[in-house]
Amino acid sequence: MAYDYLCEKRPARANKEYVDILYLAAKISESGVDKVLHMLFEKEEVITAEAVKNHLDSSDDLTIHRDVHIDPVNPGNYDVLLDNCLEREMTHGQQ
Repeated sequence: MAYDYLCEKRPARANKEYVDILYLAAKISESGVDKVLHMLFEKEEVITAEAVKNHLDSSDDLTIHRDVHIDPVNPGNYDVLLDNCLEREMTHGQQ
């Protein structure tokens, strides 16, 4: 999304800008860069690595909250796996 925008709006600098944005994501905050990019798109502001960095530097809350559901774990499932492995080893060892 960001790369396509850069290629369209700033073709001569698209690769450099995009690499600089990726660098910010790797060094500062991947989720922060993602949130800033979404915000810049929503506000239809110019997207540059400098703009992303400025927003990262000036914002305290760049966390993206996602609803995550984790099912409860049944330890008995692991017992079944271990029992099956033990049976195979014993059967294989007798042959």
